[in-house]
Amino acid sequence: TELVANKIFTTVIASLRSFESLHALEKSSQGLAKILEGATNLYQLHSLKEFASGILKQIGAILNLGEYGMLCAQSKNDQQSFDVLAATGSFTPLLEGHPLPEDSRLLIALNTALKSKCSQSDYPNEVLYIAGRNSYDFVVHFSPPWPLETVDRNLLDIFCERISAAMDNLYLYQQLRRSQEATVMALADLG
Repeated sequence: TELVANKIFTTVIASLRSFESLHALEKSSQGLAKILEGATNLYQLHSLKEFASGILKQIGAILNLGEYGMLCAQSKNDQQSFDVLAATGSFTPLLEGHPLPEDSRLLIALNTALKSKCSQSDYPNEVLYIAGRNSYDFVVHFSPPWPLETVDRNLLDIFCERISAAMDNLYLYQQLRRSQEATVMALADLG
């Protein structure tokens, strides 16, 4: 009977580990599906502020957080400050120019992410770094109600890579649009 009890115990433990692995795979699969769907939707936006707001919505959807956070941009020419492009929840006043307190943990985390060019995780302050290939780098802050798991962090890393490419495309689209408008204006002046 002791041998049977050990076999049952071993079988139950192995089954629980298998269930845990399957659950993690399912969560990853769902997260990747949300990333692909969200990135596709973001490619259709043509203004940086709309795009930034869409990023906040997609991060909330990936992690089931709701929309709560902010996205900031820092010019590669001026690395002393950053602009808030989108904000939700208690961060909304930042859109109107209200600054974060100089000694806040969040401001320190944002500046650290921008200087080190990598995401910062100091629960409850999660800061994602998104490298821009053109003239700006971006950081996204959100406060999940629980510490993020490794699976969630991996999904966010993939999302940030996709967003970086999408932001570069948006920048190029805006440059092309400006050039087209300038060409039309120059042709109008000739006629």
